[in-house]
Amino acid sequence: MTKVVGILLAAGKSSRFGANKILANLPDSVPIGVRSAETLQKCVDDLVVVVGSESNGTRSLFVDHGFNVTVSKNSGLGMGYSLSHGITVSSGATHWIIALADMPYLDVSTICKLRDFLVTKNQITVPIFEGRIGHPVGFPVSYREQLMTLEDDAGARSVLDSSGEDIFYFMSSDLGTVKDIDVKSDILAL
Repeated sequence: MTKVVGILLAAGKSSRFGANKILANLPDSVPIGVRSAETLQKCVDDLVVVVGSESNGTRSLFVDHGFNVTVSKNSGLGMGYSLSHGITVSSGATHWIIALADMPYLDVSTICKLRDFLVTKNQITVPIFEGRIGHPVGFPVSYREQLMTLEDDAGARSVLDSSGEDIFYFMSSDLGTVKDIDVKSDILAL
């Protein structure tokens, strides 16, 4: 039985933003992190939101909106720790879609298309927007061990780099696959 788990990485420090960007509101008054979680949740069987151990309001935001939240105690050491923690706590998954909480402009149809390709091809699945590698990224269960051992700040880059030709790239017209929020002016950019 197929079980696609979405892992939303929300443990970043928001250093360039000047405040916790996950809590910041989009123009429609929805917090950035909530929009990212809601969009991902529509295309997965289960969703795990990975937050850091710092008390910065991120955990409360997601819990208050009814999301399944897990705390990565080592998230401050890099994104790889948060990602591996999310993989470890997502039981029964056959596939994962890894998304970033600061990418609220993703279109639901892009994530659902990624899910369909991921399950059908059973390969790492990555969107490409105008020649740029985008997010989210999908992984089949065969990469579980590699994902569970990530420890640096490069996320899953090392897994992608070592996977050879076991990556399925699909063309996307969704700017949201490459548009994240780093500074406050990015909220108004779209």
